Amino acid sequence: PAAVAILREMTKIPSPYQPDAFTLLRQIKPGGESGADVVAECINDGDKHAKNKQWPEAIADYTKAVEAGKKALEARKGDVKPEQINQLRNAIAACLYNVAHEAFGKGKLDKSKEALGQIMKEYKDTQTAQMAATLMLTIALNEYAEAPEGTPDGKKDKETLEQEKKEKE
Repeated sequence: PAAVAILREMTKIPSPYQPDAFTLLRQIKPGGESGADVVAECINDGDKHAKNKQWPEAIADYTKAVEAGKKALEARKGDVKPEQINQLRNAIAACLYNVAHEAFGKGKLDKSKEALGQIMKEYKDTQTAQMAATLMLTIALNEYAEAPEGTPDGKKDKETLEQEKKEKE
């Protein structure tokens, strides 16, 4: 029991030994980890991936942490708090925002809009949602500015553009 308590404390402190503490804890108590232990391990993995800008992996880790945290809350197992779940949801939204921002910078607007749409749909109550809405508006304005003049939405079909070109000649 003392070893388990020490290992649990080690898992809470970011250090080079933290992953080993998680591994040892799993070996000592296979299947007996508390919900908080699972959440902490997933957060640790997610933080590592986020630090290395591996957004999809970080999203997957944080999502696992949310799922484990919700199960722990429902079962009243471990010391997971609702605030942790909210923080994790914001971390997921932040990773999605980073995916969108990087895609926007590379001109991949569809990929950017997809990630932003996911934030607005699934994580609209997070702190990141406002930034996501701002980037979505920026993309919409850029698309409008780049569209040919004409209809109220700024777009004309190819046939209309060709016909106008012939009329000018």
